Amino acid sequence: MIHGSTTAINTLIERKGAKTGLVVTRGTRDVYIIGRGNRPESYNLFFHRHQPLVSRRMTLEIEERLLASGEVDTPLKKSSVAAACKALKAEGVEAVAVCFLHAYPIPSTSASRGDDQKGDAGVYLSLSHDILREYREFERMSTTVVNAYIGRRSAAM
Repeated sequence: MIHGSTTAINTLIERKGAKTGLVVTRGTRDVYIIGRGNRPESYNLFFHRHQPLVSRRMTLEIEERLLASGEVDTPLKKSSVAAACKALKAEGVEAVAVCFLHAYPIPSTSASRGDDQKGDAGVYLSLSHDILREYREFERMSTTVVNAYIGRRSAAM
């Protein structure tokens, strides 16, 4: 346990994790980059926002939408999943984080996305509903991205 956590922390600090892609609900592509609007240290002149582990270019949108109540607003379109998988594979991605809007109470669309991606050999997959079941998108997304980023290296240890 101690060795695994040390490996994970060092991987994150040194930024030597897997090349990671992020798959999100259409319209939420910038949530991870923007983060929260608050500034926890408003008088700190040296304060810096988080440095994303996944670039905007590596964040792909999928056609699907769940409402907060769990009802399906837009059903998952398999063609958008296939297109995202193809694009990420072409980029040489080693790990994929999946974070769909409102996937925490009813993870059906995330689970089906995960089933599609698990067929791709060699890709470490992190599903947000498995990592952090929380209603705040940025927190859930950033935690899932960190898990994907360090997960491949930690799993090898």
